[in-house]
Amino acid sequence: MMGELGGYGFRHDPMDFVENNQSAQAALVRAVVFGRPTPGDEERIEDVFQKVFANQNADGSLEDRHDQGVLAATGETLRNLLEAGCPPERPDVQRAVAALLAALDRLPPDKLSDVPCYAVRVLCELGLTDHPAINASLLRMAGEIPSQFGEGCPWTPFVQLNALWAGRHVADVSGAIEQTLAWAEQAVAPPGCSAALGLCVPWSIVLTVDTLDHPACERIARTLVPMLLRLQKPDGGWGEPETNSTLRAFVMLKKYGLLDELRRLPPLPPDWAVVRSIPVPCEKPWNIAWDDGRLWVHDAEACAAIAVSPDDGAVLQTLALPKKPGSTAFGAWDGAVWVLPGKSDQPEKTLYRIDPSTEQIREMSLGFSPRHFAGLVRVGGKVLIPDQWEGHVWAFDPADPSKSKTLRLAAGMPDWLASDGTAIWASDAWAPAIVRTNVGGELLDWGEHPFGWGGIAFDGQYLWAIDKKNQRICALEKAG
Repeated sequence: MMGELGGYGFRHDPMDFVENNQSAQAALVRAVVFGRPTPGDEERIEDVFQKVFANQNADGSLEDRHDQGVLAATGETLRNLLEAGCPPERPDVQRAVAALLAALDRLPPDKLSDVPCYAVRVLCELGLTDHPAINASLLRMAGEIPSQFGEGCPWTPFVQLNALWAGRHVADVSGAIEQTLAWAEQAVAPPGCSAALGLCVPWSIVLTVDTLDHPACERIARTLVPMLLRLQKPDGGWGEPETNSTLRAFVMLKKYGLLDELRRLPPLPPDWAVVRSIPVPCEKPWNIAWDDGRLWVHDAEACAAIAVSPDDGAVLQTLALPKKPGSTAFGAWDGAVWVLPGKSDQPEKTLYRIDPSTEQIREMSLGFSPRHFAGLVRVGGKVLIPDQWEGHVWAFDPADPSKSKTLRLAAGMPDWLASDGTAIWASDAWAPAIVRTNVGGELLDWGEHPFGWGGIAFDGQYLWAIDKKNQRICALEKAG
């Protein structure tokens, strides 16, 4: 047996999803993964294909919802269709393939190496590799891929790796494949996020281990099991039908013999135990922070900070915050409340410090412009502000906020932060994890999001989290 799985298996039996669920995703799993479609599955799957081809353009290209261009949009959609078992010989597919080939022919000579990875992959898989743009683009991706380790968009470098694998018999890209897999083995961690992975959608890694037949992929797949167990839905599947996540999860589990192995283990228990809970003091709590024995709650609707007792939730003070549009990074330390308001398209560069005893507001001008943020903490004399779509946090000395540097945390796409001034808990926006980390990016501990996406605080002993569904704030400790 390769690697340990932590001694726990599925919380919900995935075979219940396979055998009883009547969704299109279940039909795809039965047909593609198990080869055992049931009555009605053919119609369910055909309905999925028809919805895509209903938007096929007159030239054969497929819908481009994000203005990616024919090669990227049609290549990606076509790859997803083939993954779902759509026959390559189907006339609609052939029209889409013809649109890709026509788009290649329209490329100017100086753009032959710029074919997007999705189009390169699908054409390589179909054996349509005669156009010089395919070879040129494979070599370009092989040269660029090391620069995308932990960088780029949330799907890089794994979508490029899939294309290189598909084209490994077309161009000399084996070195880049081996280098990327060696990096991935070191970077992939059980929560599905890490400082090395940076800005990364963990499902892109699942798709890669589904696609490649390489010894490293089984080791990576086994590393991803704890993440996959926590992403599972109560129906036994993995949701997200628009991205084929359930299909991809089953492919990985069956390909590496994990399905039966995990079904034999006891169900994974919850990561967190509720020590106590207090009521939220407002209808729309955005974030929370801990300072000097108080829990501060950010009331987004009233633009206020509410101090409550951590014992019973009694309101101790209500503090007006600067009224600014957009989301707000919120924190509390050294007897003050701190906020950074702004919008992603209009980043704010002014940090506000509010003194609860006098309600006096002091402004600090930052030397940088974070665009996607929620948490705001102080650690070891530095203030940290996450910039989730950049895959890092900004760190600066509040005595001189004009100077800053960026740090990578074990949450590669950090949004909510909590700290007692020493330890850091960071929520990852893509992986199902809240991780305990440090400014060096080490993974020290982790657990699933206890109540989904939302603000967190840390008092040095307990992690606090907002349970919006039940309108409460809970003090949590690791279960077991």
